[in-house]
Amino acid sequence: MTGAPGAIPVLAVTVPDPTISYLFFFLLSLVFVVCVTMVLRAHAVRLGLMDIPDQIRRVHDRPVARVGGLAIAVTVWLGMAIAIPLVGLETLAGSVGLAGLAPVLFGTTALAAVGLWDDRVELSPATKFLLQALVAAAVFAAGVRLGSFRLPVLGLIELDPFTSFAFTLLWFLGITNAFNLVDGADGVAGVAALAAIGAMFVVALVIGEPLIALLLAVTAGAVLGFLFFNFPPATVFLGDAGSLSLGFLLAGIGLVSSSKATTALALAIPIVSLGLPILDTVLAILRRMLRGDSVTSADLGHFHHHLIKLGHSPREVALISFAVCGVLAAASLILLTPDLRAVGVTLAAIGVTVFIAIQRLRIPELLELRRVVGRGIDQRKIIRRNVALREAASKLGRSGDLTMALGTLSNALAEAECETAELWLSSDLTGWLPDQQPPLPLKREGDGYVWSWGSDDASLNKCSHRPGVVCNCWEIRLPVQDPVSPETVGRLSMWRLPDGY
Repeated sequence: MTGAPGAIPVLAVTVPDPTISYLFFFLLSLVFVVCVTMVLRAHAVRLGLMDIPDQIRRVHDRPVARVGGLAIAVTVWLGMAIAIPLVGLETLAGSVGLAGLAPVLFGTTALAAVGLWDDRVELSPATKFLLQALVAAAVFAAGVRLGSFRLPVLGLIELDPFTSFAFTLLWFLGITNAFNLVDGADGVAGVAALAAIGAMFVVALVIGEPLIALLLAVTAGAVLGFLFFNFPPATVFLGDAGSLSLGFLLAGIGLVSSSKATTALALAIPIVSLGLPILDTVLAILRRMLRGDSVTSADLGHFHHHLIKLGHSPREVALISFAVCGVLAAASLILLTPDLRAVGVTLAAIGVTVFIAIQRLRIPELLELRRVVGRGIDQRKIIRRNVALREAASKLGRSGDLTMALGTLSNALAEAECETAELWLSSDLTGWLPDQQPPLPLKREGDGYVWSWGSDDASLNKCSHRPGVVCNCWEIRLPVQDPVSPETVGRLSMWRLPDGY
């Protein structure tokens, strides 16, 4: 791309003269949003934009002005209205002109209005979702859509109109609501947005889209200025006007940028850079589905809630969120490289890190899912163990050699990982012992004979089934049939410690 005379090359593209640069409008936006936020905060009660704490999902304990989203929206519009005439559309010319970006800007404004309405009267989730879908459909009709993408080996994939509409709608609704859900603790949504904006800004420079880069610089200044008020302890909240509009704006910019990039993984860049809100949303949906709740129901199981439960302060939660989002944003830039090996290593490292992080959070629903899945995977092993035990118990009644039968039973008990076992037989053993004298393994006890088995002394201590002694074991009992009649002449009791002991 050719820039204006005196332009400075940055990452193979040109930016305006330093006197009217991205940095200038970033700082101008920062100063302006601080002023607007202070004015709106002073009138928040009169505007009906106060957030009142409750016990369902909010973690603050006092009313807070919910005007951050409105301040950011006003700042972005004003910043772009000042910047475009000063810089000039010719200088900002790229493959995405003002006409190509306008649907995203107007869609963002519409979502800010929906969010502002929700901040005042609290719309139902269904109403909010419907309005978001209508705005996304309008933006799709205006030409902002996922029409094609490239994949390694497969090359260019063209989508038919219906599939394109479905994927585009899913993209906008997914990213928009991801930001809405992650906005539950001071500073978290703001730092997530700021990190993603930074990654997208670099991408815009690399692919030669100065207008997109300018919009991102203005938005970054507005978000950073808002964070002065929102960083713990917050005096201003983003509100739905901010979370919905920021999510929609970044979704739109990510879609437009990926459609202009030549890399096969261009669409993965906004996904990775927005990794924290997306992952938190996926986990929220999964948690609620596992509990049988509505996916729109509120809870205290989000990423930031778990960090608070682990003992982190609100300020630490915000800093941890910023660190995570910053690393993901930096990692997303590696996807710009044509080196598929580096891309593969990066994605693998992200996957492993995410897996470890989820394990550390110890989300109850996922722990229970793992237990159920693990139990399902082990069904063959469990069946094999139980069959071995039943066959061993059955051999007791068919064997003419009780000592050999008890040896077979010992092997089956060890394979079944039992801790202890006890065989009780009636004193009437004519089928096995014509002389009525039990072999050495059996001991006389009351009106019968008892044979005890234990894997070791430690197991016997852990798994005692004596009267008055607390035992955490599972107990399984199988009947022993008389070898010459259908009567039950004994029982085999087995004890096994549950997993985790």
